Amino acid sequence: MQVGSFRRMEKVQDFPSIIDINVGGNVYTTSLASLTRFPDSMLGVMFSGRRSVAKDSRGNFFIDRDGPMFRYVLNFLRSSKLNLPENFQEFDQLTEEADFYQIPRLIDALKHIKLKRNMMRNQVIRLTLDRDKHGLETLLTVFAEKHILLEIFQGHECICNPLVFSFDKEQADSSTRAILQEIINYGFEVLTSLSHPEDKSINEWFLIRRR
Repeated sequence: MQVGSFRRMEKVQDFPSIIDINVGGNVYTTSLASLTRFPDSMLGVMFSGRRSVAKDSRGNFFIDRDGPMFRYVLNFLRSSKLNLPENFQEFDQLTEEADFYQIPRLIDALKHIKLKRNMMRNQVIRLTLDRDKHGLETLLTVFAEKHILLEIFQGHECICNPLVFSFDKEQADSSTRAILQEIINYGFEVLTSLSHPEDKSINEWFLIRRR
């Protein structure tokens, strides 16, 4: 009896090779192979034939989830690649859908793209100002990714990372202000500045360019 019961469970539902599926009111047409690409996922189990899947009034298989988000899930199932528009912002919603459909590789791809875009979107420059104890020389050091240094200081003789400027006492303040202004001209804004603990003069800046 148990064997017969198991066999009946295996043949609960047969699926065609091409499937129309209604997800939250959005109808998609895809292949059974795409939906079952990851057998351990919720979709893989749902369309394995071992359980019955609900249909809408038109005979489309139905899932009560976010319809627009499913296009990204389906495209990942088709190609195993996650391609999102440049202005895509709904990472939390898509992650929730990926978690519902139990597709770990999609969740990992989402994390990778989100991290990469955050790094590209927000570019950071750090400046430090060091005065020697006699006040005769001041070193201004610029820390940033090399492509940012090349963009801003393209006329400089040698672009090293970090980039170091040396000023005498008379030039220090005006030259520092000029370099800060040059960076700001390229779309950066001062995020925060830190003061020297003894003389309270500002000796460190963090600037950010948001994208």
